[in-house]
Amino acid sequence: MFVRKSYQHKLKEWSAEQLIRAFQHTGDQQYFNALFSRYLHLVYYTTRNFLEDREECRDVVMQVFAKIFQQLQQQQEVHSFGNWLYTLTRNECISKRRSSDKQSLRFEAALQQWQEEPAENPDTGAQMVSATDRETEDLVQAAMLQLDEGQRICLELFFFQKKSYREIADITSFTENQVKSFLQNGKRRLRQLLAPAMAREGKTST
Repeated sequence: MFVRKSYQHKLKEWSAEQLIRAFQHTGDQQYFNALFSRYLHLVYYTTRNFLEDREECRDVVMQVFAKIFQQLQQQQEVHSFGNWLYTLTRNECISKRRSSDKQSLRFEAALQQWQEEPAENPDTGAQMVSATDRETEDLVQAAMLQLDEGQRICLELFFFQKKSYREIADITSFTENQVKSFLQNGKRRLRQLLAPAMAREGKTST
């Protein structure tokens, strides 16, 4: 026990480059673990400069160290570990942010369609909301299950089956005014249910 603790203390005195060479030469993961322990907080705080969501930051931290482990196993030469680590972390953050921004834009596009008011003359044809991709469609469908029955039925008939107010009233026995009310309240509720999926941590739902 004393020898192990003494050796671990010695590793703390090694430079990052020494730890890397030892890991690449021996394959012993204790050297990589020493790198991980030393730079974990630094990588995390770096991600916080680029990303607002804490969960996204944690994901990036794990991705960064997974890439470091992989690349070191492939015997990549590292002459300045600090600079290399910062560049790798920054690039992962930028990639994550771009991915999140694209996803948010998809959600916004779908939600905007849900928020639009129906045509003044519903009998001329209903507006159809089609999900921008499979992921968004699945989210919309899951949210639909949480609506009141009248709201869900009217939204499905109006948006997905292109039924007019009058046709929905005939199918459901609701009055046209009830159909309008279900659609209006259902769209509002649906937006509330979907908003967290696109909102980043710290932002309030609109």
